[in-house]
Amino acid sequence: MYQRLGLPEEALEKHEKCLEVRLAIHGQDKPHPYIASSLNNLGGLYWRLGKLGETLEKHEKCLEMRLATHGHDKPHHDIAVSLGNIGVVHHNQKTLNQVSEFLEQSLWMLRVMFGENSQHQLIKMVQIYLADVYEYQDGVAAMRKPKERSTETEQTGDGGASSLSIYPATLRVRTQHGTYLYVQ
Repeated sequence: MYQRLGLPEEALEKHEKCLEVRLAIHGQDKPHPYIASSLNNLGGLYWRLGKLGETLEKHEKCLEMRLATHGHDKPHHDIAVSLGNIGVVHHNQKTLNQVSEFLEQSLWMLRVMFGENSQHQLIKMVQIYLADVYEYQDGVAAMRKPKERSTETEQTGDGGASSLSIYPATLRVRTQHGTYLYVQ
Protein backbone atom coordinates (compact mmCIF):
# COMPACT_ATOMS: atom_id res chain seq x y z
CA MET A 1 0.00 0.00 0.00
CA TYR A 2 2.73 2.48 0.96
CA GLN A 3 4.56 1.72 -2.23
CA ARG A 4 1.47 2.47 -4.33
CA LEU A 5 1.15 5.77 -2.48
CA GLY A 6 4.68 6.71 -3.46
CA LEU A 7 6.11 6.07 0.01
CA PRO A 8 8.76 3.40 -0.61
CA GLU A 9 10.71 4.11 2.60
CA GLU A 10 7.59 3.45 4.69
CA ALA A 11 6.89 0.30 2.67
CA LEU A 12 10.46 -0.84 3.31
CA GLU A 13 10.04 -0.30 7.04
CA LYS A 14 6.83 -2.37 7.11
CA HIS A 15 8.33 -5.21 5.06
CA GLU A 16 11.40 -5.34 7.32
CA LYS A 17 9.08 -5.59 10.34
CA CYS A 18 7.13 -8.35 8.59
CA LEU A 19 10.38 -10.28 8.00
CA GLU A 20 11.28 -9.90 11.70
CA VAL A 21 7.90 -11.30 12.74
CA ARG A 22 8.12 -14.20 10.31
CA LEU A 23 11.63 -15.04 11.52
CA ALA A 24 10.39 -14.96 15.13
CA ILE A 25 7.49 -17.28 14.29
CA HIS A 26 9.25 -19.74 11.95
CA GLY A 27 12.80 -19.55 13.32
CA GLN A 28 16.01 -17.88 12.26
CA ASP A 29 17.62 -21.01 10.86
CA LYS A 30 14.63 -22.87 9.49
CA PRO A 31 13.70 -22.33 5.82
CA HIS A 32 10.11 -21.29 5.25
CA PRO A 33 8.25 -20.02 2.14
CA TYR A 34 6.90 -16.98 4.04
CA ILE A 35 10.40 -15.91 5.00
CA ALA A 36 11.52 -16.34 1.39
CA SER A 37 8.54 -14.27 0.25
CA SER A 38 9.49 -11.46 2.65
CA LEU A 39 13.09 -11.52 1.39
CA ASN A 40 11.82 -11.37 -2.20
CA ASN A 41 9.55 -8.42 -1.38
CA LEU A 42 12.40 -6.57 0.32
CA GLY A 43 14.60 -7.19 -2.72
CA GLY A 44 11.93 -5.62 -4.92
CA LEU A 45 11.66 -2.58 -2.69
CA TYR A 46 15.42 -2.06 -2.60
CA TRP A 47 15.36 -2.36 -6.39
CA ARG A 48 12.83 0.45 -6.65
CA LEU A 49 15.00 2.56 -4.35
CA GLY A 50 18.00 1.95 -6.59
CA LYS A 51 19.96 0.08 -3.91
CA LEU A 52 21.31 -2.75 -6.04
CA GLY A 53 23.69 -4.14 -3.41
CA GLU A 54 20.87 -4.64 -0.92
CA THR A 55 18.62 -5.91 -3.70
CA LEU A 56 21.13 -8.59 -4.65
CA GLU A 57 21.69 -9.58 -1.01
CA LYS A 58 17.96 -10.09 -0.36
CA HIS A 59 17.39 -12.00 -3.61
CA GLU A 60 20.37 -14.28 -2.93
CA LYS A 61 19.07 -15.05 0.57
CA CYS A 62 15.63 -15.64 -0.91
CA LEU A 63 17.08 -18.09 -3.45
CA GLU A 64 18.93 -19.97 -0.70
CA MET A 65 15.72 -20.18 1.32
CA ARG A 66 13.67 -21.34 -1.68
CA LEU A 67 16.21 -23.99 -2.60
CA ALA A 68 16.18 -25.24 0.99
CA THR A 69 12.38 -25.21 1.02
CA HIS A 70 11.62 -26.69 -2.41
CA GLY A 71 14.77 -28.74 -3.01
CA HIS A 72 17.61 -28.68 -5.48
CA ASP A 73 16.47 -31.62 -7.55
CA LYS A 74 13.39 -30.36 -9.39
CA PRO A 75 12.26 -27.16 -11.10
CA HIS A 76 10.03 -24.83 -9.10
CA HIS A 77 8.37 -21.56 -10.10
CA ASP A 78 9.68 -19.65 -7.06
CA ILE A 79 13.25 -20.82 -7.67
CA ALA A 80 13.04 -19.79 -11.34
CA VAL A 81 11.78 -16.34 -10.32
CA SER A 82 14.60 -15.92 -7.80
CA LEU A 83 17.20 -16.94 -10.38
CA GLY A 84 15.69 -14.43 -12.79
CA ASN A 85 15.68 -11.67 -10.18
CA ILE A 86 19.36 -12.22 -9.42
CA GLY A 87 20.16 -12.26 -13.14
CA VAL A 88 18.37 -8.93 -13.66
CA VAL A 89 20.26 -7.33 -10.76
CA HIS A 90 23.56 -8.51 -12.25
CA HIS A 91 22.38 -7.14 -15.61
CA ASN A 92 21.90 -3.71 -14.08
CA GLN A 93 25.20 -3.93 -12.20
CA LYS A 94 26.87 -4.80 -15.52
CA THR A 95 28.30 -8.05 -14.15
CA LEU A 96 27.40 -9.77 -17.38
CA ASN A 97 29.38 -12.95 -16.80
CA GLN A 98 26.98 -13.77 -13.95
CA VAL A 99 23.86 -12.52 -15.73
CA SER A 100 23.75 -15.31 -18.27
CA GLU A 101 24.48 -17.96 -15.62
CA PHE A 102 21.41 -17.07 -13.56
CA LEU A 103 19.12 -16.21 -16.47
CA GLU A 104 19.94 -19.40 -18.37
CA GLN A 105 19.13 -21.48 -15.28
CA SER A 106 15.88 -19.57 -14.86
CA LEU A 107 14.96 -20.03 -18.53
CA TRP A 108 15.73 -23.76 -18.43
CA MET A 109 13.56 -24.19 -15.33
CA LEU A 110 10.67 -22.15 -16.78
CA ARG A 111 10.77 -24.15 -20.02
CA VAL A 112 10.68 -27.42 -18.09
CA MET A 113 7.62 -26.20 -16.18
CA PHE A 114 5.71 -24.42 -18.97
CA GLY A 115 6.95 -26.25 -22.06
CA GLU A 116 9.79 -25.69 -24.50
CA ASN A 117 7.69 -23.53 -26.87
CA SER A 118 5.65 -21.75 -24.23
CA GLN A 119 4.97 -18.05 -24.65
CA HIS A 120 4.65 -17.50 -20.89
CA GLN A 121 5.45 -13.92 -19.87
CA LEU A 122 8.26 -14.97 -17.51
CA ILE A 123 9.94 -16.90 -20.33
CA LYS A 124 9.66 -13.89 -22.63
CA MET A 125 11.11 -11.54 -20.00
CA VAL A 126 14.10 -13.80 -19.34
CA GLN A 127 14.65 -14.16 -23.09
CA ILE A 128 14.66 -10.37 -23.51
CA TYR A 129 17.34 -9.93 -20.86
CA LEU A 130 19.41 -12.80 -22.29
CA ALA A 131 19.14 -11.34 -25.79
CA ASP A 132 20.50 -8.07 -24.46
CA VAL A 133 23.43 -9.85 -22.81
CA TYR A 134 24.20 -11.90 -25.93
CA GLU A 135 23.95 -8.78 -28.10
CA TYR A 136 26.41 -6.98 -25.82
CA GLN A 137 28.79 -9.97 -25.77
CA ASP A 138 28.64 -10.21 -29.58
CA GLY A 139 29.45 -6.51 -29.82
CA VAL A 140 32.43 -6.84 -27.51
CA ALA A 141 33.69 -9.87 -29.44
CA ALA A 142 33.30 -7.97 -32.71
CA MET A 143 35.23 -4.99 -31.33
CA ARG A 144 38.11 -7.30 -30.34
CA LYS A 145 38.43 -8.77 -33.84
CA PRO A 146 40.50 -6.86 -36.39
CA LYS A 147 38.19 -4.99 -38.71
CA GLU A 148 38.03 -6.10 -42.31
CA ARG A 149 36.96 -3.67 -44.96
CA SER A 150 34.26 -4.97 -47.22
CA THR A 151 34.44 -4.13 -50.89
CA GLU A 152 30.99 -5.52 -51.58
CA THR A 153 28.26 -3.13 -52.60
CA GLU A 154 24.63 -3.56 -53.36
CA GLN A 155 22.89 -2.17 -56.38
CA THR A 156 20.34 0.56 -55.89
CA GLY A 157 17.23 0.79 -58.00
CA ASP A 158 18.77 3.46 -60.23
CA GLY A 159 21.74 1.33 -61.28
CA GLY A 160 24.17 3.00 -58.89
CA ALA A 161 25.96 1.34 -56.05
CA SER A 162 25.54 2.08 -52.37
CA SER A 163 27.34 0.72 -49.36
CA LEU A 164 25.79 -2.16 -47.51
CA SER A 165 23.60 -1.24 -44.59
CA ILE A 166 25.29 -1.24 -41.20
CA TYR A 167 22.01 -1.09 -39.32
CA PRO A 168 20.57 -4.24 -37.74
CA ALA A 169 17.26 -5.61 -38.91
CA THR A 170 16.05 -5.45 -35.30
CA LEU A 171 15.50 -2.25 -33.38
CA ARG A 172 16.09 -2.40 -29.65
CA VAL A 173 13.81 -0.20 -27.55
CA ARG A 174 14.32 0.32 -23.82
CA THR A 175 11.08 0.53 -21.84
CA GLN A 176 10.50 2.68 -18.76
CA HIS A 177 11.00 -0.43 -16.59
CA GLY A 178 14.50 -1.06 -17.87
CA THR A 179 13.57 -4.01 -20.05
CA TYR A 180 14.15 -4.21 -23.79
CA LEU A 181 11.68 -4.85 -26.56
CA TYR A 182 12.87 -5.98 -29.96
CA VAL A 183 11.00 -4.69 -33.00
CA GLN A 184 11.56 -6.15 -36.46
